Amino acid sequence: MSVLNLPRFVFSGLTNWNPNTVNNTAQIYNEDTAAPVPQPGVPWDQFVNWLMKSNGQTGGNLQPNGSWNVFGDQGATFAGAKITNITLPSGPDPRDPLIGAGVQIVGLLYMDSPNPAPARLIDLEPYGPFSSQIFYETVTIGNNQVGVQGKGACRMFSRWPNFGRNLGALPIAGTMGVIWQTSIHNKDLKWFGLDRSPALKALKAAAESRGNQGIVIQFASYRSLYYQTVTYQGKRVSNGGDLIAAYQAGFRGGNPAQSALTGLIGIWGPGELASAPTQRLLAPNDPVTQARTALPVRSDHRPEASLTAAPQPVALGPAVALVDATRNAIAVDFIATFPEKDANLQKADLGTFLLQVVAADGTVSQIGNPLTPALYSKTNYDATAGVAEFSFQPTQLNAINSGTLQLVQQGSNTVALLEEDLLAESDERGTYVDEGDTGKITIRVYQKGGPPAANVQVLVAQYDVGGNLITKPADQIVEFTNVPASGVLNVKNGAATLEFRPLQSGICYPFFFPFVGTPPTPPATGFGSPADFFAVIRTLPFDNALEKNTPDNKLSFTFIYNQVLQTYDVIYPIMSLVRNLHDKNVVDAMAEQLKFAISLDTFQSTLYMPITRELSAGKRKLLQRYVNLLPNVPPDPPTP
Repeated sequence: MSVLNLPRFVFSGLTNWNPNTVNNTAQIYNEDTAAPVPQPGVPWDQFVNWLMKSNGQTGGNLQPNGSWNVFGDQGATFAGAKITNITLPSGPDPRDPLIGAGVQIVGLLYMDSPNPAPARLIDLEPYGPFSSQIFYETVTIGNNQVGVQGKGACRMFSRWPNFGRNLGALPIAGTMGVIWQTSIHNKDLKWFGLDRSPALKALKAAAESRGNQGIVIQFASYRSLYYQTVTYQGKRVSNGGDLIAAYQAGFRGGNPAQSALTGLIGIWGPGELASAPTQRLLAPNDPVTQARTALPVRSDHRPEASLTAAPQPVALGPAVALVDATRNAIAVDFIATFPEKDANLQKADLGTFLLQVVAADGTVSQIGNPLTPALYSKTNYDATAGVAEFSFQPTQLNAINSGTLQLVQQGSNTVALLEEDLLAESDERGTYVDEGDTGKITIRVYQKGGPPAANVQVLVAQYDVGGNLITKPADQIVEFTNVPASGVLNVKNGAATLEFRPLQSGICYPFFFPFVGTPPTPPATGFGSPADFFAVIRTLPFDNALEKNTPDNKLSFTFIYNQVLQTYDVIYPIMSLVRNLHDKNVVDAMAEQLKFAISLDTFQSTLYMPITRELSAGKRKLLQRYVNLLPNVPPDPPTP
């Protein structure tokens, strides 16, 4: 079961991303030490003012020093997301009252907050594009008259990062696409208006049958545009220069980026992960060529060049497939597969594709009808979220179950997508570990969408933030404590557990290579495909000695500010707009709130502080000790 089973709901809209951008560069923020980088001639009390000033660049490179969103609050909010299509086992149902109903992810509220809390977008590795997470509390579909809502089973992680999702010349992450997935256990679901919505009733019945775990929500984020939503003093903020001017005039709000959003709601099946697709994976193989009619027209003085220019190669994104033997059909999830031409979201014409199976004896046969450009066009994509079905003959079932699926471009015979026999993913894709602690990641392995064979193993290798294989022990961020020198973990009952301890502060990426037989050789560089299997580990700064060597009589507010709070005051300016972190009276007054917000019991919540989650154990203990000493903290030392 999955979003590929029926019933299946399609939704679409936009997502507003409001991240703080100050921590995105090593010139301003050190992601290993989680500390601001001093700027020449800029005292700390002027640091935020410096962030808002021009970086001295010109044209499209002109931005504030702190980049395009100095006052971001890490919010992630669906904008206008609505259910647009419902397919039941009996077929589409355009009249169900859930058509047009909203879909939203929400966080938790502080008692004094007047507005619903957004979910939070957190990059575990702030500099890089491969570690985004969404912390949230609940998913709401419809409302409390007709709908369903529930607490998520775990946080979401960006999957299938594809820098070629959009073929247009879009800035920053505009060409990138990812998918997200989350799930809700049956026990955590609240259903409303089942008697009014046949589709909702069918979804509940399916979620609670055949050992299914609940419901699953999957969505794609793509075509991110910047400077889309902000107006200040009657003027649209449409570029970096406008933003600098707005900051100088007093603007202190967020400047969200906005992505297109297309998603699916379906059944969370037995044994499936909450945060990642686990069906049969069709991974990118060889790039295909665009139809010549899709090539841009040259506007220079050599028009003959446009006639002789070769079509540009295009790599498809991953897909997953589900074989439904009861209906003699294969449903394929192309939600992240076919790229758009430009910001208008029309799909690139890449010709016609054939779904094929290569049987164990090498025989190749076609499954179902060809996938024409009309079937993966924007119109059809909007209606189906990219799901296509391919009917097969009963006589093909054995070959399908034991063979290898592939998607081939008709004419060129290019194998654009090729099935990976084994898949290794984790619901613990992002993991934080403190000095002196240990961590573990459970790796789930699947073979052709189901349990793996008894002889499957997983090779684990550690890569740095640049995607380079770490070969020297001195460069390792963590030590794998249960992995032999071969790097191979055994898989038992479909899972392997990776245990580790931190060696130094920093960030690394353990990659997973499932195999049968001879272990593979890990490549020298990672991030070679959107379908790579990896997790990310952030070892928080080593501050235990600082805490241990600081007696209570040194815990003045000035000490706590300089050692702990200053990072969040200057790197995340939005925090001091809510609570002035450099004001002792303000900090002392929120002592009880701080105790709750920095507790590790709150870590998975959108209420955790700091939102960016890089507070080390040592500094957490210092802050906890400070608030526990109130009102009897030591006085600040005299000003020199």
